[in-house]
Amino acid sequence: MSQTPKQRAINKAKLEITKDISRLVTMAKMCGLGELLYFLHYLHFTRLTLDFGNVKENDKDMLGIYSRRIDDAFKYVTQIVAKHGKKGFVKDEATNMVINGELLQQMNQHALEINSKFESVSFISTFKTVEVRGERDQHARVKLEEMKDEHLGKFFNYSLRADKEHAEERKPQLLNHFFTIFKQEYDPYADLFYKEFGVSIDEFIELTNWLIEKINGSIKSKEKQFPLTIKGKVDIQDYRSILLYGTS
Repeated sequence: MSQTPKQRAINKAKLEITKDISRLVTMAKMCGLGELLYFLHYLHFTRLTLDFGNVKENDKDMLGIYSRRIDDAFKYVTQIVAKHGKKGFVKDEATNMVINGELLQQMNQHALEINSKFESVSFISTFKTVEVRGERDQHARVKLEEMKDEHLGKFFNYSLRADKEHAEERKPQLLNHFFTIFKQEYDPYADLFYKEFGVSIDEFIELTNWLIEKINGSIKSKEKQFPLTIKGKVDIQDYRSILLYGTS
């Protein structure tokens, strides 16, 4: 049975996503602990940029959109590397480095493309009328006039509110506030929590807090080893900073 143009557009995007994921997995198998630390490092600092970076108020909305895309891409590629990467550091004999910068750039690009194509599938799926062009159905066109439809308009407004709420939830929180919210959310299921993890919620919070204090203490003990910018601040983009943070 022949497919509608909309089905062809969606299937084409899904096919490209499958190919990109396969390429990303192949590259992840070349990674080691150094590359994993890199993605975790930048995932952490990407989430802090809006609230703790020197960002002008007028630029925050645009940077917020960009940082959320980067956040999603870093989360995805981190999972891929953790699953398929090598367990130890992979040293480049030519450079004597354990982080392959060229490989990481390619993986970043692939992860962003995969994320964009998933969004394209969702976007195309919401429209009734879709046109496809090209020998391989590589071009799709939707009728934006359909956004005037009452039901479709409500859907987009709902999606926008959901995205804003999700972004608000991902904002960095003070540690004590985070633990308070965590306890409030899980207290009604305290018996299931204990059955699953073998510790109470309070014991879990105490352990987590102890681990954070140990990590912070380890980072502070290496404070003088971190490379600095010309302004005297820690250079988070320096190769040594990534390794020092990651091994603390």
